[in-house]
Amino acid sequence: MTNLGTNSVTEFNVATGGLVRVIGNESYGMNSPSDIAISGGDGFVTDNDSNSVTEFQVATGSLVRIIRAKKSAYANPDYSDPSVIAISGDDAFVMCDNSITEFRTTTGALIREIQ
Repeated sequence: MTNLGTNSVTEFNVATGGLVRVIGNESYGMNSPSDIAISGGDGFVTDNDSNSVTEFQVATGSLVRIIRAKKSAYANPDYSDPSVIAISGDDAFVMCDNSITEFRTTTGALIREIQ
């Protein structure tokens, strides 16, 4: 679960409802987490304020990477205010302010921007 007020993600045990861990701090780049999706053992958290997606290992909570679109990738990249994330196979689709950004979950590489 994302926690906007504490800039973190909270993991609960599904069977017991008990707290497993809370992750997130400045090193995770979470300033305004809004959505989370899980794929291949990793969690992906969209963050409105930092205009990024934070990837972490679900099993350990360890940071994998912070994914940001590169301005040079497209003529008019728009990776601002990422809010919702959906994953299909190895691709993630992030709803941004004026577009949907697609990236590869295994590498973090930007695939395309859908206007």
